[in-house]
Amino acid sequence: MSDNLLEQDKQKIIGQINADIENWDSGMSPFFSQWNEMAQQYSMIVNKEEKRPRGISRTITGEIPKAVNAVATTITSMQTSQDPNFELRSNGASEEELFLLEKKFQNILTETEFKRNLLKGNRGLCLFATQVWEEPYVQFPSGDPDPIFGGTGFFPLSMLQCAFEPTVFDIKYSNFFSVLYKMNKHYLRHLAYQG
Repeated sequence: MSDNLLEQDKQKIIGQINADIENWDSGMSPFFSQWNEMAQQYSMIVNKEEKRPRGISRTITGEIPKAVNAVATTITSMQTSQDPNFELRSNGASEEELFLLEKKFQNILTETEFKRNLLKGNRGLCLFATQVWEEPYVQFPSGDPDPIFGGTGFFPLSMLQCAFEPTVFDIKYSNFFSVLYKMNKHYLRHLAYQG
């Protein structure tokens, strides 16, 4: 009896997740077409196959990439102007220990290419007005039991990968938030090797 109830609960959860993803997909489809058009404008790609209504221009200019890059580099410069942009303090640790920890944190930021990913994400923020960053644990070499480096990564995600309630005016008010990944067999083997 309890196995049957567990299976029913499992099917309800799966059904709810599938319904949420379908709701997100159908509710966000106008956004996706605008997102693709803005991305093409930023990359200066002309899409001649898409039909336009009469009177709407297909002109590509360099103003969008110039504006996005100017604002994104300004924001990134302000975020990283003080290097390092953190200071460790403690009542019990010595200055030498704090200095070594600060150097370790700086090494993590360098190894995970924090500034490059921050600039990349800020470009997405300036172009689409919203940006999501992922902070997974990363190690080099990947899957090695004795890695040279391990730390928290900082990677910007495409808005096309982020599923959320499409009727809210801010993502933080969504009932759910998930990230969609497309994985090929080689990446799955890599994950299996890591686990």
